[in-house]
Amino acid sequence: MLFLILQLGSAYSRGFEIYFMDKITLEINGETREVPAVANARGLLQFLGIMEEQVALEINRKIIRRADWDSTPVSDGDHVEIVQFVGGG
Repeated sequence: MLFLILQLGSAYSRGFEIYFMDKITLEINGETREVPAVANARGLLQFLGIMEEQVALEINRKIIRRADWDSTPVSDGDHVEIVQFVGGG
């Protein structure tokens, strides 16, 4: 029996199945989502593809200042609210 494990960042392949390691479950804007474990709040926004310039971020009912995004961890079970500002006239 041939057994191959291919390391791909936080994923590996065994046969034809791909297993993702280090996933966390978050509630993002009221929706439960499973995402790869990220190091901090900025990493979460980057994974979600959200432009950081016009965003307010709240984790577990606490507003996170932009200056603190790199030092604010995101953990399994956190409740995240992301508000994007839209201009108009």
